[in-house]
Amino acid sequence: MKRGTDNNDSKELKPAALENILIGAYDDFVKENAEIRANVGLTETITREAIGGCCDWCSKLEGTYKYGEEPKDVYKKHDNCTCVVTAKTDKGYTDVWSKEQYENQKKARIARANEILADQNELEETHRKQRERLLYESGNDGVNRRKKKIENREKKIEKTRKSNTIRVAKVIMGHANTPKKAKANEVIDHTLNDGTVDARGFYDNDGMKEKDIHTTNHGNSRTHPYGEHGEHAHDYEWDENGRLKNKTTRELTEQERRDNGDIL
Repeated sequence: MKRGTDNNDSKELKPAALENILIGAYDDFVKENAEIRANVGLTETITREAIGGCCDWCSKLEGTYKYGEEPKDVYKKHDNCTCVVTAKTDKGYTDVWSKEQYENQKKARIARANEILADQNELEETHRKQRERLLYESGNDGVNRRKKKIENREKKIEKTRKSNTIRVAKVIMGHANTPKKAKANEVIDHTLNDGTVDARGFYDNDGMKEKDIHTTNHGNSRTHPYGEHGEHAHDYEWDENGRLKNKTTRELTEQERRDNGDIL
């Protein structure tokens, strides 16, 4: 609404516009008077002051009123309004216009800060566990544990072996790799357009992918310096929600080479 317009213009304002709250100045004021704001008592008088000229509607509301006898619109303001409303108490002044809005925003900021802190704590805990796992697996115990896991997996594969060849349940093509979930204990081959198998996925009792056998170095010998021509394995670990916890890349075992000789 433009300055100097008559009261008829103000009648066209929507209630939401009249109740528009500007909190910027109040935030600065609160920072300087936080202790007073926290101890505001009963209000004695309400004062509305027009700053730098005002419209007719605002001008009619300007003045000082005994608390409880002020006009109901004294707390309202429209877009771009510069009027200031204060409440004088026995302990100081508080901006009646924005006090409730400020308290709500303060609570929201505190809640958001707590969320950020919780996220940071969770992230730090995740990093701590990852560091512990890496330290553990870098020692002999970790090597033995991985070796035992591979051996157990190979025992399961032995049960599905037929004529020294893995029994493949499904063959897929396309850009996507072997899926992370399939049928329990299933084996899936992923092929290139020419029919060459470039990956073979193995799935556990829950149908989650536990290993991929890749027949190439993905065109990157620097990051996959394995085997004779880049053949390697990826081991997967998942949490209870099906999110990937860990993925390791390693050389194929001799048993894996024999079992997957048809694609290597």
